[in-house]
Amino acid sequence: GTDTDKEGTEGSDSGLEKKTDDELADIQAKTRSLPPKGIKINHEDLVAFASGQGEQVLNELDTAIASCKREVQNNKQLISALHRKAREVDVTTFRVEQPEDAVSARWTDQELLLGVQGVKVYGKDFPSIASILGTKTAAHVETFFNSYNLKFGLDSICQEGQNLAAGE
Repeated sequence: GTDTDKEGTEGSDSGLEKKTDDELADIQAKTRSLPPKGIKINHEDLVAFASGQGEQVLNELDTAIASCKREVQNNKQLISALHRKAREVDVTTFRVEQPEDAVSARWTDQELLLGVQGVKVYGKDFPSIASILGTKTAAHVETFFNSYNLKFGLDSICQEGQNLAAGE
């Protein structure tokens, strides 16, 4: 009776399946711990540690770390000095002066008001409105008309201007 019990447990679906050697090797390779990110293991250093010269390797590494720290500190001092020097310079002397009537896509409140009045006088004659503004191109004025048409009721203002011109 005991032989059949053993055979029954081996062949049953208990969820415990015997792994092949290849599967075990795969699992071990996946679970093998890797060194922390940024740490490179040098074969020569491992040999030195194994042969009892680990103290010398550690001293060399400490010296390299101290050298890097000095370089970082030196760079921080240089950056700080450059920041101080930059604050002392009057940067307004380097700015390019833009004339007040330079063409710009941004609309000031005054230009918006003049644009609406231009639409009242000239309708959809965008080049004429642009020449009055002086700071906008005809394309800017057309974009203004399309963008602000609903907000300012430019179609009705345009119609109103045409009615006044016709003498109604």
